[in-house]
Amino acid sequence: MTILANALAFHDNIAGRGNIKSLAELKSMNAGRIRRSAVLDEWEKILKVDFWPIFRVAQEILVVFSNKLAQRILDELTVTADALSADEGGLVSHDLFGVVFQRLISDRKFLATFYTRPASAALLANLAIPEDAPFADGDWKNNAKDYVVADFACGTGALLTAAYQRVAELHERAGGDAAKIHPAMMERCLVGCDVMPAAAHLTASILSAAHPNQSFADTRIYSMPYGEPKKGEFRIGSLELLGRQSFLPVMSTSAKQAHGKGQGKKELREIPWRSANLVIMNPPFTRPTNHEGAHRDIPNPAFAAFGADEETQKQLGERSKELRENTCGSGNAGVASDFVALADKMIRADGMMALVLPISALAGESWKGVRDLWMKEYQDILVVTLSASGGDEYAFSADTSMGEALVVGRQINGRDGNARPRINRATFAVLDKRPENEMEAAEVARAIRRVMREKVRRLEDGPVGGTRLTAGKTDIGGILDAPVSRQAKSPWTIARLRDFSLAQTAFAIARGRLWLPRETKDAARGIPVCPMGDFARRGFIARDINGLDRTTQKPRGPFDIGPLRAGAEAATYPCLWGHDAKREAAMLVEPDGECAVRIGMEARARKVWESAGRAHFSGGFRFNSQPLAVAMTARPSIGGPAWLNLVFRDPGHEEAFALWGNSTLGLLLYWWWANKQHDGRGQISPLRLPGMPSLNVSALSPAQLSDARKGFNALKNQPLLPFYRADEDKTRAEIDRMILCEVLGMPKKILSGVALTREKLCAEPSIHGGKKNQN
Repeated sequence: MTILANALAFHDNIAGRGNIKSLAELKSMNAGRIRRSAVLDEWEKILKVDFWPIFRVAQEILVVFSNKLAQRILDELTVTADALSADEGGLVSHDLFGVVFQRLISDRKFLATFYTRPASAALLANLAIPEDAPFADGDWKNNAKDYVVADFACGTGALLTAAYQRVAELHERAGGDAAKIHPAMMERCLVGCDVMPAAAHLTASILSAAHPNQSFADTRIYSMPYGEPKKGEFRIGSLELLGRQSFLPVMSTSAKQAHGKGQGKKELREIPWRSANLVIMNPPFTRPTNHEGAHRDIPNPAFAAFGADEETQKQLGERSKELRENTCGSGNAGVASDFVALADKMIRADGMMALVLPISALAGESWKGVRDLWMKEYQDILVVTLSASGGDEYAFSADTSMGEALVVGRQINGRDGNARPRINRATFAVLDKRPENEMEAAEVARAIRRVMREKVRRLEDGPVGGTRLTAGKTDIGGILDAPVSRQAKSPWTIARLRDFSLAQTAFAIARGRLWLPRETKDAARGIPVCPMGDFARRGFIARDINGLDRTTQKPRGPFDIGPLRAGAEAATYPCLWGHDAKREAAMLVEPDGECAVRIGMEARARKVWESAGRAHFSGGFRFNSQPLAVAMTARPSIGGPAWLNLVFRDPGHEEAFALWGNSTLGLLLYWWWANKQHDGRGQISPLRLPGMPSLNVSALSPAQLSDARKGFNALKNQPLLPFYRADEDKTRAEIDRMILCEVLGMPKKILSGVALTREKLCAEPSIHGGKKNQN
């Protein structure tokens, strides 16, 4: 139905050309209703002229209906087409067709494709496409038709459309005529690939609609093979392009190319590596290791689309591993990381990469290879996120409940054989809200570019905030320049924060300086800080405690988990397994489960128990409902998926760590270090935990440790409010006083700066998740 509505709307756009009757004329011929035969006659006329990608598929759909059903369909859809033709100067509405089509994709839960909102697409295109010239020794008037834009997960073409509009705007601003370069753009410059033929169809039709009176020959929009197009031949769509030396693989039997006057099957040798000036994508986010919720019974969710059986999923997974070898892609990060590798393969020297990615790309351990690639091969890196909370207000795509980032960078190395020195810095912009339309997106991009040309506040400047972004007289967000590193002082977690002074305070603490808001640089105090791995190691993760082997479904961990039967004191193997905010209101908590040893795994059970401890770290912290980052049990306990137990080199350091971890500054470092992909919560991978900066409890003197133990015992049973209400929590304030003044010996006047930091934290949308506004 989407394709039919699209064709009818496009029909009205070109009515009058070559004696093609409009929909209104066809209605007048039959008492206000359009006959199918009349529509098909007009479409035959159109096909003789051009526009095969649009009308041939629609024609094939329309002919299969009964007369009665066809009449009902045309009655409904011509009303839609009339409205579309009257809107936006008669151009096909990408917003409507893209949204509708995406919602109708039955395999969307596996493909994890999310429709890029037109305003978000316009923002990314405006940020990525250079304003002064398309490339060195070129200009927009003469070389726009040579500027190649590629999207290898094009969906319905939102990003390609936005990029095309931006190129056309720059060309006309330089004195060119966008209509005249339309054939060249369609035939040579706009490259799109998707595994869904209908999506490729809509992309081709919407791009064609830019200048419906301009004819063209071939397009470079491809529907790529996926699954098992030939017996024993497994293909994973555009990612097949990773596996060649210089040309596309020969897929003449399955890869289809949309033509202006027909649809052809041919040997595809038209997208060589390093051929695109811009690769712009919103790749699928699926992960083969996601076995939770609705996917728990799916062997490999990343390749379960289109009815793929278990064997096909296995074969596609193996093909994926083969193709990503020696690239930045990671199976744990998911398919999106493979598309980053593909983008890198396709970009020319000084070309631009522009991607919509999950925020985990900035913080996740499994995305380390991608960040390594950006560090070594790219310059002028810009990361844009949203600080808003609620619904999907912190995403650039539609219908997703995860935070997203726009990442733009210019390729600098490996194309001409000459490595260039890079400055290990990036620019981080955080917008208060997502642009609502393309015009607003253009203004936001203009504001970001304007500030980047000027002097931008740095992460190292101390807690003074970033440089404000303004459009006219309206504040729209902030921007900060920061060093790029994967080490403990990493700035990649500058995402989804509204007050940059919090990042600056956290960064200073990670470097061993307590520099609080309203303080001068000279007033900053030294504080002993080190990575957590210097004084403690993590215990076993959940799947090594009670998990099953993914392939054989045989026990991997030595335990089955059940409720406590006779209390924690009598349990052989007590565990702290799940989150319960009411039960975990104070720092001292009771275990909530008991581990029963699986038959034949007694030795393994003993090994797991040897890593048990009293201190447990929250791997997934719900900032807007839970109070604790660190929980302590009275006796050693095994951890679980919610609480990862820590094994200290000296158990006498546990109480000091619990005080620090639940203090304002401990919470600040948790929030700063965490992956803030979901609203009101943060996630820290066990693999990233050893590098997280923390108070160096091993540097405390015996007297300080004694004071910490006394302070913990005095406060261990005192209830705490959830993190997002820390600014009104008297117990939290007392923890701050205890760790900073009693243990570290700092003057009490420092507490006013800590209180201000608490208030700043609780005002952050990524922490309160909208609850602060409700209260």
